[in-house]
Amino acid sequence: MTCSHCGQVNPADARFCVGCGAPLATRGEPSAYRPVDREDHDLQPRNLDQLISGTIAVYRSDPRSFWVLAIVPQIPALISIFTPVVIAWLFVLVGFVAYLVAFAATVHATGQRTLGQSIDVGRSLSLAWSRIVPLILAALMVVLALGGSAILAVILVGIPLCFYLLVNWFFIVPAIMVENTAPRAALSRSSSLVRDWWWQTFGNGIVFVILIVLMTIVVNIPSILLLSIANSSAGSIAASIASIVIFPVIPIAATLVYLDLRVRKDDYTLGDLALEIGRRNPWSNT
Repeated sequence: MTCSHCGQVNPADARFCVGCGAPLATRGEPSAYRPVDREDHDLQPRNLDQLISGTIAVYRSDPRSFWVLAIVPQIPALISIFTPVVIAWLFVLVGFVAYLVAFAATVHATGQRTLGQSIDVGRSLSLAWSRIVPLILAALMVVLALGGSAILAVILVGIPLCFYLLVNWFFIVPAIMVENTAPRAALSRSSSLVRDWWWQTFGNGIVFVILIVLMTIVVNIPSILLLSIANSSAGSIAASIASIVIFPVIPIAATLVYLDLRVRKDDYTLGDLALEIGRRNPWSNT
């Protein structure tokens, strides 16, 4: 589908141009999937129930693509099972990078589904990999800050500080993937979105954590049974499969809450989202 405003060629099921954000005319049969958060043809503020149902709807709209993305961080973990302990720590570092790439790619994929587009797994992974430098730097900043708060936890001061920072900086990956922010700017951007909505964001997060814990218990039952009646390798493989099923929930939910905060604070629209996730990546020469 070609945009009449800028001439950009878009996916056939796109509703907004990835080049300029302009709405595209409907051609042929409509897409089987419509944005879960569209009301009156645009983004609207949503309560907790709508955020939960939206997360489920996005996941169910294309689970296979989300599972493919979730496999990425599991590959180093599975290899490490059959690797000598001496070099296993290398796979921990590789797994950390793979986790960031998968999380960031899932954020981009969630943006595609919110726009009603089909998920392009290759494009999502490519964009995430091209932004791996700011993703790693931002993650290291968060780890160092949380490490400092953990030390302060000995005198109890660090416990509330840790929760405060976790909520404030929870949206750094969406900020990098959607807004193309630099590492420090991503931390500031996440904090500015949470400002005035900290307690609501914290409360939403608690509910999502409870749901994920319950989901983890249910999905991991096969791996627990295998560990008890078979061997550790079989149990580890089953646990990896369970992790693949669970993994997409967190980045999908984080992206939808991030978009909700932008709607509330920036009057954010689907056209804005289409423009931002389609813009050229400033961290890459391609």
